[in-house]
Amino acid sequence: MAEYIDRVKLLDELGESASHHAESGREYQLLLRDRNIVREQPTADVVEQEKIDKAIKEMERYSTSFEYVNRHDLADAVDYCIGVIQRNIGENK
Repeated sequence: MAEYIDRVKLLDELGESASHHAESGREYQLLLRDRNIVREQPTADVVEQEKIDKAIKEMERYSTSFEYVNRHDLADAVDYCIGVIQRNIGENK
C-alpha cells in the first residue's frame, strides 16, 4: 500500500531548514526552489485506514448474516457493500 506524507508539514519543515542551514543567499534560494517543487506536485485523494477498516468490518458482519443474504440477491449485496464504503470514506451519494 502506498504511504503519504503531510504536504503542509513538509513545506513548513523545508522552509525552516532553508532558514537555518543555508550559508548564502544563493543556497537559500535553491532550497526554497526545492520547496516550490514539492508544492507544485499533484495531490492524491487519501482515505484514512481506520475508515477502510470500519467499512470492512461492517461488510464482514453483513456477509455472516445469512438471514440478510438469503433474502437479497447478488445485486442488492453489491449495492449494500458499495454504500458501506461510500459512507465510511465520506462520499455520501
